[in-house]
Amino acid sequence: MCGPTEIDGYAFCLGVDSFNGFNKACEELQSLVCLVTYLIRGAIFRPDFFISRLGRSSLDICLLGELIDMYHAHEATECHDKVYVLLGMSSDDLSKVDLLPNYRVPWEELLQRLAKYLLSKKISVETWGGDREIAVIKSKGCIFSKVFLVQSDTVQNDREGVDVVFKNREGVLVGLFRP
Repeated sequence: MCGPTEIDGYAFCLGVDSFNGFNKACEELQSLVCLVTYLIRGAIFRPDFFISRLGRSSLDICLLGELIDMYHAHEATECHDKVYVLLGMSSDDLSKVDLLPNYRVPWEELLQRLAKYLLSKKISVETWGGDREIAVIKSKGCIFSKVFLVQSDTVQNDREGVDVVFKNREGVLVGLFRP
C-alpha cells in the first residue's frame, strides 16, 4: 500500500495484538494500548454518536462507572478532566445528574457527586482539599459475600479478575462467582 488509506479498526487491533515484541518490551505502554484498542475494537458495533431525547450527544460506549474503572489510573492536568472526558463516551442518561462540565465546581465536590451517582445518594462521602483523589465512603449495608481472590490481567485491558465466595444465612458456602 502506498499513500493514504483507511483501515478497519478491528483489523488494526488485530495487527497491534500480533505485535508480541512490543508487548514484552514495554509493559507500561501495553496497558495503555490495551485500553485504546478496547475502544477501537468495539467501535464497529457502535454508531458514530448517539443523541439523547434531551439533545445530549454521546459516543454511547458503556456506563460511566465502567469507564471510570477502566481509566481511573490515567493522569490528567486537571482532576476534573478525569471525569468530564468520560461523559462524552458514557451511555448513561446524565440529564438528572449534576456532573456536567463546570470547572468552577471544586474537585472535592465533583468527586462527592460522582461517588453518589455511581453508588447511591444515601451514602456519606468525605473528601479532602487539593487535587487528592481520595474519598471515604460511609453507608449501611449487609455482607453477603467475600472477595476470595484478585488477579491482575494486563493482557485483558488492564483489568482485574475477582473471585467472590457467597454464603447463605447460616454461613455455609453456597457458590463461587468468577466474572
